[in-house]
Amino acid sequence: MTQEEDFPIPQLTDRLNFFEERLGGWRKKYEEEQKNNKSIQNSSQDIIPTDFINKESVSFEGTFDQGQNQSIFQMDKLIESERQKQRMKNREKEIERIERDIHERESKERIREKELKKEWEKLNEKQINNDKEKDKEKQKQYEKGKYKDYDKEKEVE
Repeated sequence: MTQEEDFPIPQLTDRLNFFEERLGGWRKKYEEEQKNNKSIQNSSQDIIPTDFINKESVSFEGTFDQGQNQSIFQMDKLIESERQKQRMKNREKEIERIERDIHERESKERIREKELKKEWEKLNEKQINNDKEKDKEKQKQYEKGKYKDYDKEKEVE
């Protein structure tokens, strides 16, 4: 068997041309993209020093095969999900801290209200005692005859 019999070249090229036409010239587009990428890479290497390249922003699409690129994408997703979990934990801790602060403030307010209520009751008792003392004094003076309208005065109050 000769080489032409093993690989019928005219049939293969016809098939390849047919598929290229069907796919819209994918090979030409791919080759142009590769040339553009190489020219961009070459020009960017001349302009930008590698010390200043942000390692997180560097794209690995051209240097790895699809499997490695997929694993990098999965790692990025995993890292982002871990970051999101950490943010959620931090938010939960912040919410708990705020709730504790609110609870402490409310308890302090309740304690202060109780203290104010006790003070009010003490002042009220003092006022009642003072009123009773004044009534006793007036009663004594009435008995002595100084106040004649004691009963009328008490009714007015």
